[in-house]
Amino acid sequence: MDSELLKTITSISTDAIKIIGPAAITAFVGFKAGKVQLELKIAEVERNNRFKAHELLFNYYKDWQSHVTMRYDQLVEMFGTISGVIAASKDKEEFPLNTYVLKCFGSYVKSAPYDVDIAIRDFDTLKLEYQLEYEILQEHKRLAASLRRMGDLDQIFRTIADLIEIYGHIHRCANLIVGAQAKMALNPYISGNPNNSL
Repeated sequence: MDSELLKTITSISTDAIKIIGPAAITAFVGFKAGKVQLELKIAEVERNNRFKAHELLFNYYKDWQSHVTMRYDQLVEMFGTISGVIAASKDKEEFPLNTYVLKCFGSYVKSAPYDVDIAIRDFDTLKLEYQLEYEILQEHKRLAASLRRMGDLDQIFRTIADLIEIYGHIHRCANLIVGAQAKMALNPYISGNPNNSL
């Protein structure tokens, strides 16, 4: 081989290595940096989505808690109203149950099993931590299924008292669920590391 040709090939190879080497290294470093940035962005989006999901769940449980509180308050008010009217009437046996009271009463009897089922479903994740409350919910499920709308005045009072007991316990469970959801959503920030598994 000609020495001149050898010098030219060597010179071209050296120049190519001088040009391509730094470009390859720069491309590799840029690729790695881009990959790390992408992974960090994905982790940030996942954290934000998890927090948003916890926020939506928390809002759902707060709304459920408000619904149960309203139902409970209405039952106590209805019980008080009926008791007051009976106390004011001279003949307890001839208490006039008007259509409105019977319809309201009937709507609670109909919806109690449904509300207990929702409470059991939502409380299922806490059943190991709060076993007694979960067992009481199971008992209330059976009780709610056995409630009757009609009957004499004593039966109506027993049913209203049962409904107050059922909705009072559902309210307690709703409070526990809301507290657990808030703790779960905020735990990574309380523990000092927002990168924890939120």
